[in-house]
Amino acid sequence: MSGATPGASSTGRTPATRWNAKSNCRLPRQAETKPEGEPEMSTRTALDTVSEYVQALADKNIDRMLSLRAEAYVRDFAHTDIFHRGPVSSEESQRFWHALFTAFPELDYEVSCTLAAEDVVATQWTFTATNSRPVSPPIVPIDMEATGRTVKIRGATFYDVNDGLIERETMYTDLSTLFVELGVNP
Repeated sequence: MSGATPGASSTGRTPATRWNAKSNCRLPRQAETKPEGEPEMSTRTALDTVSEYVQALADKNIDRMLSLRAEAYVRDFAHTDIFHRGPVSSEESQRFWHALFTAFPELDYEVSCTLAAEDVVATQWTFTATNSRPVSPPIVPIDMEATGRTVKIRGATFYDVNDGLIERETMYTDLSTLFVELGVNP
């Protein structure tokens, strides 16, 4: 959407808040002190990293998302059966996001609650979008035409962060709700 106002959609509808950095759910961080004589560490917190990552997700900026992942990054996506399969690689995760952003070019990704610790951040979110383009794997098992339907699903994601990069992204959501809202028989 070149030339568009940031945060506005082509439908004229303003998306929901994309990243609620002032969430009342965030746990307070303890003041950190370093022992005398130790080198200065980065002041970048896990919350800083995840804030940037979630904003990149809301902006559909896959390159920025990739830049915030550790080399050994994995995504564990518990969506229909939490024991269905193990974590996927960064490349497989990239295919997922590309398919999602293609099928739902106008989307709202709202984080409603954030809990942050030293190396783990948890977010509770709502995804709302209209399916205006074909949906393909790995979102659905087989290619399907756009339905024009608006979907709304909720979920939670846990991010394990080390040295300012996301090592593991564990996402819990119910894709069956997505299938029902799209009119697909899962």
